[in-house]
Amino acid sequence: MISVALLFGLAWAILGCFKFKEELPAGILCLYGVAFAIFCGVLWECYEFTCDGLFAMNLQRYLSAGRALAGRAALLDTMGDLIAGLAGSLLFSCWSYWRLKKRSLLAQDLLFQEIQPGRLGKRPPDRRQQGLLGEVFLFQTV
Repeated sequence: MISVALLFGLAWAILGCFKFKEELPAGILCLYGVAFAIFCGVLWECYEFTCDGLFAMNLQRYLSAGRALAGRAALLDTMGDLIAGLAGSLLFSCWSYWRLKKRSLLAQDLLFQEIQPGRLGKRPPDRRQQGLLGEVFLFQTV
């Protein structure tokens, strides 16, 4: 669950690197986060499949006591990982959607933002800010 939440946050941070003419709706942000988390889960399963094929590492747990499993038993690890990723991303998406609707500026707190060149040498005072996961402290180091 935690890794899905981190992937969800990474998806929003990457999205913040792009400039949009208008603010994206909360539903689109949450759908994008779910899609990104699921995509990362699929890439992970491709990694496991490749390592199993090239190095016989049994990451997908298709071997039991040296014998290859067949049918449903061979798919349990892969499908369990994908279903857990989907469930976690949907759960985090619903929570994020609720938080975004409750506080519309929340998305700006999670996205990477461009640093103004004239402000690099100035150190603003430390401040508190309410973020997605509660109260966070923002510190700018020079």
